[in-house]
Amino acid sequence: MDIATLADLLRETAEHHDQFEKAAPPHDWWDWYAPYINARQHGSTPDEASEAAGVYMKEVRGVLFPDNFAGLEALSENVNLWGAASLAGWRATTVSLDAATTRWDGSGRWTA
Repeated sequence: MDIATLADLLRETAEHHDQFEKAAPPHDWWDWYAPYINARQHGSTPDEASEAAGVYMKEVRGVLFPDNFAGLEALSENVNLWGAASLAGWRATTVSLDAATTRWDGSGRWTA
């Protein structure tokens, strides 16, 4: 891969990682970049590569990302969602995801 192509792929990766970065608990960026870049190099679309990186982060690194806020309602009877827009107004809500407790701290981040 030439330098210009690599630079473009790194820019694309950074753009797609931004959404994960803003919502996921603290993590090492390279743990997300590696599966994303690997997937793109093997023919995945950017969306498929983002999915692959998210799966890696969840299954290998134990970092959960709330990629489907509406789906949280089905995971816990204690969660009452009025829509994704109301999430910013939550003071603190705790839900269980795959046997790990994750907490919305109201600042735009989920913490373990």
